[in-house]
Amino acid sequence: GTRVWGLTPYWRAPRSPYWGARTPRGLLPPGAAAGWGGGFTVHRGVYVGMLGPTYETRSEYRMARLIGGDAAGMSTIPETIAAVHAGMRVAAFSAITNACSPDLLGETTHDEVVEAAGAASAKLRAIVHRLLAEGSATGAA
Repeated sequence: GTRVWGLTPYWRAPRSPYWGARTPRGLLPPGAAAGWGGGFTVHRGVYVGMLGPTYETRSEYRMARLIGGDAAGMSTIPETIAAVHAGMRVAAFSAITNACSPDLLGETTHDEVVEAAGAASAKLRAIVHRLLAEGSATGAA
């Protein structure tokens, strides 16, 4: 992911790791396979971390696309930073709850986002369960 917000307590942390590749390559193929095996659509992409808690503006969508972003949100990046500082390996799955284009921007309501997240939760749960079960079977979990 790409962090576009300013300094955080993690930025100056003594254990600040190299951020070139946060998701271990070994977790990407099984994660995608778990989604595809469950019959779900899975995309790989670049997640841009925004501050929130607001919906992005047209300019922010354009900036995210300009720097190579495919999706934007406010929680996955700081959670990944905290997990890495705790010594964890991280694989992140995100549900896109409001697909937007800077030139076709409509109003997004909180209720619509909550509804989309609720609709995606069972799919995400199934993917994670499948990934953990396959990892347990191979001793990788």
